Amino acid sequence: MAERGIPRHVRAFIDEHLRSVAQLEILLLLHDAPEADFRADVVAQTLRIDPSWAGDELAGLARAGLLTQSNDTYRYAPRSDTLSTAVDGLSKYFTTHRVAVITQLFSAPSEGIGSFADAFKLRKEGDDG
Repeated sequence: MAERGIPRHVRAFIDEHLRSVAQLEILLLLHDAPEADFRADVVAQTLRIDPSWAGDELAGLARAGLLTQSNDTYRYAPRSDTLSTAVDGLSKYFTTHRVAVITQLFSAPSEGIGSFADAFKLRKEGDDG
């Protein structure tokens, strides 16, 4: 079943792989041109974001298995059919339900917030971890 109308596999992909609207836009930009190679400066200019941020996001998407990297260029190339299917669904759904996708993106738990919150957990005396 879909929450907020978002198909389950798309929702799971957003929660697991995306942390920002910029990351979403970069992924969809490369998805829409699968035969093209992109440099960070071109992505930055196209999306009107900082080039170093674009480079960091491209590198992160490559580490996640969504892009390939060759020298300073990136290309859309998911490492599995499951990822490919999820991004295809995300792309299709985003064109008609932009707000729902962005809402889901911002409702996904943040690793940073969890780590910050863990610092304040009370521990029993003598508990090492």
